[in-house]
Amino acid sequence: MLSVRLPAKMEKKLASLAKKTGRTKSFYVQRALAQNFEDMEDIYLADQSRNEILAGGVLLSQDEVDKLLGW
Repeated sequence: MLSVRLPAKMEKKLASLAKKTGRTKSFYVQRALAQNFEDMEDIYLADQSRNEILAGGVLLSQDEVDKLLGW
């Protein structure tokens, strides 16, 4: 179970969509999360990698990566 507070305008649009289509608000929230979760995860992981590099982490060239992978 999860409770989420939405801005009034967004909640109104969500309620309207649910009413017009006969689906629940939860249905649309679940669909939106499912469709965007992978992108959000990719963005978070890329940002985390960027921060690690800026903090002095190891940065490899494409040739170095290819060599490590045996390509």
